[in-house]
Amino acid sequence: MEFLKKHYEKIIFSAVLVGLAAVVAYMLFRIEGERKFLEDKRAGIQAKKRPYTPLNLAAYDAALARAKQPTKLTLSGSHNVLNPVLWQERPDGTRIKVVTGTEVGPGAAVVASITPLRTIISLEGISGTSYHVGVVREASLIPAERKMVKRYISTNSPKTDFFTLKEVKGPPDNPQALVLELTERLSETRETITIAKDRPFMRNDAYTADLKYDVEGLTFNKLRDGDTVSFGGEDYSVEIKADAVILSAKSSTKRTILKYGKAN
Repeated sequence: MEFLKKHYEKIIFSAVLVGLAAVVAYMLFRIEGERKFLEDKRAGIQAKKRPYTPLNLAAYDAALARAKQPTKLTLSGSHNVLNPVLWQERPDGTRIKVVTGTEVGPGAAVVASITPLRTIISLEGISGTSYHVGVVREASLIPAERKMVKRYISTNSPKTDFFTLKEVKGPPDNPQALVLELTERLSETRETITIAKDRPFMRNDAYTADLKYDVEGLTFNKLRDGDTVSFGGEDYSVEIKADAVILSAKSSTKRTILKYGKAN
């Protein structure tokens, strides 16, 4: 007992060391067992593995291609999903399908005719050495001035309010032609002209036109520059050229050019 009392600490320490040695030995044995277990598992997995099969991405590739070239959404045009067709009724009860917008409105008007408005100066008669000259101003704004008026001139009295006699070609009592200088009432540049019995002077100063709007069964005859026509709920001012009629909407000043030709 005396020995135990003197050396019990060493005995306890020795017992601890022995225990630790046993634990270390067990862990070494256990680690080796676990390593072998994992190697067997790995070998089993590798023995059962199948060759790699690539994924089928065709559907995804097709979707990606469509995304790169998206379908264009057409919100205008001839389809009727978002653009319902307008039908307009004529006075006779028939209906017009409005597809392009030109079936009604100013674009549907038709130029039936265009006629020039002229200044005409003609030799109407000869009395001795006096000459009867007729003047017609079709483009005048005053209707009374559109009819023929006559002026009498001679070598002794060559001046009128419309022209001045500058020369008589041929015998005075039977001239081949008369040379006249127009006054500013007929020509701002005081133009010089030549007339004869069978060869009057004619100059286009403006135009008159006949217009039809079949949508409402309307006809506008003898239109002149500055006239107003009304159809389709709009008023239009008229401008006439040699080959076209121009309609300008008074509410918006939008211009529509109606060409005139034999097809009309």
